[in-house]
Amino acid sequence: MKKKLGEIMIDSGLITIPELQQALELQKRRKIPLGKALMEMNLVTENQISEALSKQIGFPYINLINYPLQSEVLNLIPIKLIQKYCILPVALKDNLLVVATGEPENIEGLDAVRQFTKRELEVYYAPEEDIQFIINRFSSQKQLQENATTLKKNNFQPEASVAETINIAADVPVVKFLNSLLSSAFKDRASDIHIEPGEKDLRIRLRIDGALYEIMKNLSLGFHASIVSRIKVMANLDIAEKRIPQDGRIPVEIDGKKADLRVSIIPSNFGEKVVLRILHRQLQYVSMEGIGFQDQDLAQVREMLTYPYGMILVSGPTGSGKTTTLYAFLQQLNTLHKNLITLEDPIEYIISGITQVNVNPKTGLTFASGLRAFLRQDPDVIMVGETRGEETARITVQASLTGHLVLSTIHTNDAVGVITRLLNMNLEPYLITSALVGVVAQRLVRKICPRCKTSRELPEEYLKHKKLSANLPYYYGQGCEYCKNTGFSGRTSIYEILQINDELREAVIGGASQGVIQNIALTAGMRLLFDSGLELVKKGVTTIDEVLRVTAFK
Repeated sequence: MKKKLGEIMIDSGLITIPELQQALELQKRRKIPLGKALMEMNLVTENQISEALSKQIGFPYINLINYPLQSEVLNLIPIKLIQKYCILPVALKDNLLVVATGEPENIEGLDAVRQFTKRELEVYYAPEEDIQFIINRFSSQKQLQENATTLKKNNFQPEASVAETINIAADVPVVKFLNSLLSSAFKDRASDIHIEPGEKDLRIRLRIDGALYEIMKNLSLGFHASIVSRIKVMANLDIAEKRIPQDGRIPVEIDGKKADLRVSIIPSNFGEKVVLRILHRQLQYVSMEGIGFQDQDLAQVREMLTYPYGMILVSGPTGSGKTTTLYAFLQQLNTLHKNLITLEDPIEYIISGITQVNVNPKTGLTFASGLRAFLRQDPDVIMVGETRGEETARITVQASLTGHLVLSTIHTNDAVGVITRLLNMNLEPYLITSALVGVVAQRLVRKICPRCKTSRELPEEYLKHKKLSANLPYYYGQGCEYCKNTGFSGRTSIYEILQINDELREAVIGGASQGVIQNIALTAGMRLLFDSGLELVKKGVTTIDEVLRVTAFK
């Protein structure tokens, strides 16, 4: 009889019986695996879970993330066979092939590898997600390098005719290279692709979790013109125009996943720079729990969303996840009995059951004109991509006062700053306080990489913050292959939620300063962005450095 995972953890001295009971309660309440519950409680690391699982099934554990894998060993088994059975060749010991698999008891897969390689196997256990990570990284890099090698150096001249340029853009190696580049970006969860010409060469970078990583450098500038031309053809842009910025959109399907590429091309001193923003057709997170709302925040936001009319604004800088939060709100409100309409620039995600409209200033469809038209469409909920100026703000407020729930974004540094911003748009205080239900200010913080997460004592310079204690364990990522040696993998949100009450209304109408309004909000229970981030630090989700990076706390 195999021991249960919890028993193995106790026998190994990693957890106590009371801690196991707490984890089992969390597992039942959240409906998550026991290992994940133990990690959320900061009792064990992901590697310790993997080691315990290996003991449970009776095979030794191998940590693949930082293992010095060699391409000649990986090439011993075809990629299709590796993917079919999730068995990875790791090393050679004379005529013995060391393999890692998430299912060491899968006799069929192991026999298939034996027959193909004509070698005996030494079998190790590794989590399936680790094996998949190595497969994706290896296959993407291999394909990208192969396609870069076969990409021909086109003798592309600036005075080339349109027909010649189109022929270059349709060249098969160019098509294959771009497809493999997109595939690599998808697998790495990249949000943007940067194609940048330099004085002597071309480099390509991906933005992952908010940071840029170089994936190809020292590429010949001879590739540049054909790559840019191909992108222009796909986006229906003017391929002969190289002096002015151009924007476009490309629908793509890579590895079975549909997305839109938002194309931006600008002329630089060494040629045209291209940035491709990847917008996945389907939301990666469809719930408010999935995007990072903690229990306290969740209760407040859900209460605000029960209002039949009024205005809820989400604030933060560009790239702080505001639009994703609005989509989570829409998912919460999306029922058969409500008419939901959105006005966006551009539509980033498609949501079934909601009418979504794309702003098009060239045809006169602006935020302001679209809002006026929406009011004749019998809406219950209106989502406006951004409240940019006085005209849009005034119509948004009027819509919220005439029986509609209006959701929108606005650029401010914190929640209370939204009120000041609306006043600066020349909106009367009584209109603001009558319409505004609440404000959600947010930032994105990077999460500690689960593969290299470890605890440490808090550096002394941080203890000046009175809300930090030297007695607590603090966590960080040491850096590994999985997280590109950054110590972070993935992102989550921190929030500052302001609910409007009678005392706040009186203060705003009375012309109180922003500081006075903030003190009233804090007394009423508002939690600052820093405090929201600190909760994640205590839970081992992110680091204090990351929270200080994105908040104004000093």
